[in-house]
Amino acid sequence: METNTPQFSSEVRFQIEKEVWNRYDLADNVELRIRAIIVKILKYRSPEDSSKINYTGEFTTITNIIPNEGFNLFGKPSNRSYTLDELNNAPAVEIECKTINEDWNIYRLEDGTMLKTKLFVASVKRLSGLFDRYGVPLYNVNSSTVVNLDLVKKL
Repeated sequence: METNTPQFSSEVRFQIEKEVWNRYDLADNVELRIRAIIVKILKYRSPEDSSKINYTGEFTTITNIIPNEGFNLFGKPSNRSYTLDELNNAPAVEIECKTINEDWNIYRLEDGTMLKTKLFVASVKRLSGLFDRYGVPLYNVNSSTVVNLDLVKKL
C-alpha cells in the first residue's frame, strides 16, 4: 500500500546563527515582542520523488507584552492558567499593530545548509477580562512563520 506520509530519516542537528525578537507597537500603548524559535528539524525523502530531501520542523512561539508609559488597561492580576476554551471564547478587541522590527532567524544545519525563518504577525486581539499575573491584559496573536532553505552550503 502506497502512502504519502513522510518517512523521517533523521533529526538534523543545527546551530543558532541569529535569533531575534520581532517588535510591534500596538495601538493600546503596549509593545509586542514575539519570536518563533525552532526546536527540532527533521529531514525526510520526498514521497513523490525519493531522490529529493525535504525538511520539516517544530517551532515554539514566545510572546511578551510590555506596557508603555501611561498604559491604563491594567486589570486584576491572575496566577491561573486559562483553558483553551476560555481563551478562544473570551470577548476580544482587534488592536491595530505597527511593525517596529521584523527580521530573519538564521540556523546552520550540520551539513552547512542555512535555514532562515521569519515570523509575521497578521493580527492582534486583546482578550477582554483576562489578565496575567502582573495585571496586563492577555492578547491573542495570529502569526505565521515562513521558512527559507538556502541550498547553497556555506561552511
